[in-house]
Amino acid sequence: MNVVLFVEGSNDLRLNGRNGDSLTRLWNDHLCGAAGIQPFSAVYGISKQQLVGMNPRAAGLSGMAPGFDVELARRLSADQSVEAAVVAWDLHPKWNPTGTYCRWSETLMLYRGLAASTALPSEWAAAAQIRLNELSARGLPSDRPSPPSLERNTVLPLCMEHMFESLLASSEAAVRRALGVDGLTVKDWPSWRVHEHDPARRLVEPAIECLFRMRPKPRLVSHVGGGFVTHKNDWNELIVREVLSGPDSARIVDHPFIKRLGEIGARR
Repeated sequence: MNVVLFVEGSNDLRLNGRNGDSLTRLWNDHLCGAAGIQPFSAVYGISKQQLVGMNPRAAGLSGMAPGFDVELARRLSADQSVEAAVVAWDLHPKWNPTGTYCRWSETLMLYRGLAASTALPSEWAAAAQIRLNELSARGLPSDRPSPPSLERNTVLPLCMEHMFESLLASSEAAVRRALGVDGLTVKDWPSWRVHEHDPARRLVEPAIECLFRMRPKPRLVSHVGGGFVTHKNDWNELIVREVLSGPDSARIVDHPFIKRLGEIGARR
């Protein structure tokens, strides 16, 4: 089945040109392998604003991007062989990392937006409505007869808690080994908290900034070519690749959202 992935991030080669499409490598080469599933036919970067943009209450807000349904419709028009899609997003948006959010509520919001879409082909909107009806009828979110299947015209969600970098930050030792500073005293290294709500900004980014101040600089700094803000996908891909090849690989393989990714991919 031709299944594509939409995930928060950018695969704009103007930002990651030195190392190619690191977003695709991150997911297809590393995370799909960790989950034991086939790679996606294509990986497309999206923003959280596109998901929020499907909410009628967000319509017309300044700076709000067109809804995810519009982006999905555009990709379906460009490649009519696409049969199903997975959409992955951070539960906590970067503009409010400490807010109160619910994965179940966000999933329902996704399907409401898709079901009400006038941009999507009718069969995709209808499939979203069927899924929304099934989810809304549950007494509890966990009340499901079986894991969902990737069928034609379906979109399945993969909500990452709190955000993708929570996967990386689950082990300071693993990050240190991946960045090549294991056993070293690194000036200004962040105080590590595994359950940090904003691990990208408070843990991973400052850890990488430390590398740029080291003398001599580690070779991987020149390999990536920029800091975490401008080369986020490159750094995420590097850390995931290194962790998976080392003694901490179970940190990724056994992570809840990798388990959910495997569950989705196994039923295609």
